[in-house]
Amino acid sequence: MKNGARTDAYCMAKYGTKWVHTRTVVNSLSPKWNEQYVWEVYEPSTVITVAVFDNNQLDANSRAIGAKDAVMGMLHCLKMS
Repeated sequence: MKNGARTDAYCMAKYGTKWVHTRTVVNSLSPKWNEQYVWEVYEPSTVITVAVFDNNQLDANSRAIGAKDAVMGMLHCLKMS
C-alpha cells in the first residue's frame, strides 16, 4: 500500500493456463469486486491461485521511479478429488 494510507487494488486469478484480471478499485482500504469467473474443470487436482495487488502504475511518483505493482496477498488452493 502506498504509505499505508490507501491502495489501488486489483486481483488476478489463475486456473490451469487461464488468467483473469479484475478491475482496479482506486483509493480504497476495503475494495470489493463482486465479479464472477467460470472455468471448465478438466483435472480436479489443478491449483487455483488468487493474488491481490496494489496498482502502482496509477500513482505518478511510483510510476516515475519505475515501481512494480506490489503483491498484498496470495492464495494457492488445491482440491483433491
